[in-house]
Amino acid sequence: MQKGRASIPLSGIDVPFHSRLLLPGVPTFKRVLQETLASVRFKPSDLVGKYIPNLLGAPFALTRQFASDVLMATANSSEVLKSLLTDPRTADETSWSGLYSDPEQQEWLCSVLVIELLAYQFASPVQWIPTQEYLLSNGFRRFVELGPSPVLLPMLTRTYGQEMGELAVGDLQMLWSGRDMDTILCKDEGVKEDAADDDDASPKAAAREPVPPPVIVRSAAPVMITPAPVVTAAPAPAMISSSGGGGGANTAQVPFSALHSLRVIVSQKLKMPFGEVAPAKSIRALSGGKSALQNEILGDLQAEFATNPEGADEAALADLGSKLGGAGKYTKPGKILSGLVSRTLQLVLPGGLGMNQVREYLRSVWGLDEASSDGVLVHALTMKQAARLDSEGAVPVSYTHLTLPTNREV
Repeated sequence: MQKGRASIPLSGIDVPFHSRLLLPGVPTFKRVLQETLASVRFKPSDLVGKYIPNLLGAPFALTRQFASDVLMATANSSEVLKSLLTDPRTADETSWSGLYSDPEQQEWLCSVLVIELLAYQFASPVQWIPTQEYLLSNGFRRFVELGPSPVLLPMLTRTYGQEMGELAVGDLQMLWSGRDMDTILCKDEGVKEDAADDDDASPKAAAREPVPPPVIVRSAAPVMITPAPVVTAAPAPAMISSSGGGGGANTAQVPFSALHSLRVIVSQKLKMPFGEVAPAKSIRALSGGKSALQNEILGDLQAEFATNPEGADEAALADLGSKLGGAGKYTKPGKILSGLVSRTLQLVLPGGLGMNQVREYLRSVWGLDEASSDGVLVHALTMKQAARLDSEGAVPVSYTHLTLPTNREV
């Protein structure tokens, strides 16, 4: 195929899924489904009002109208549904309900409808817009996406933002199975930091620094991410110098900004040196137009900033950073970066040292306030540590000077 006015070849796409071109394959696929699902009991209570099939974008039902809608969605080619709907015993909704009032008959009808829906959905358009409209208009606010990367959540966020405004996006809880499984399974409720990471080991202190769940991302397949470990004397986005430690008056503070966090997330996701993640470039340009990577990054931004502005993948990072951190909405690392920092410290520091000790070191030696410590820890994710430190004695405790990049744009 050659690129022309009416066609664009898609590299790596071998099958035209969700296209009418696949209709000839429906009978074969249907036979496979019937054989595979022959022993499955389809209970109406598990499906009615709870399952929203791709084919319709409306909740599953056992009504005559629903069966008629499914037939129309199959381009009137489902012989099974034609037979059911032309049966003189089911001329209207009342007679239909009477015929299928028996529990066994309802389970049989469930199986017929589910198999028809699945058989035709791979050869039919995905009704994602009606699905979103139904969910959002009926008060759904907690969404869990199961799959190798978060693709639907960013689209849902943009839809809701357009209808309700960007500030309302925070009403949605967006969870992805590859990153938020502990939250999905309610395993992170009440998790507290180990006593070893807090001098007084009090419940109050432990609750102050909860350990975020591990962050899972996707490369070729879902894997546990191993973020670049922290180096205590890490370059960060400011100039800091101190002649004798202790955080003298000549110690500058490190700016913590949405743009800096955005660049770190993109750097981590693309495994690209931080310096190459230029503020003038867009996510689309940096990811080489790879839609899967773009969607993963957008999903991480939603989790980190609790928002995802329209056109986020095409905007320059500098402009996107302004939108993500505008009006003081972003003042601390969010879920993604907090998880990466916590995981990094666990991988690098010996037992007995944790977040509290690192923050105390940055405060006492370099005079950094909490926000500046956040900036250093986030930037440290872009650095490399060769191996885990064996003991507390291997951790550097003082420096005569520390020179950091003066690039204030970050």
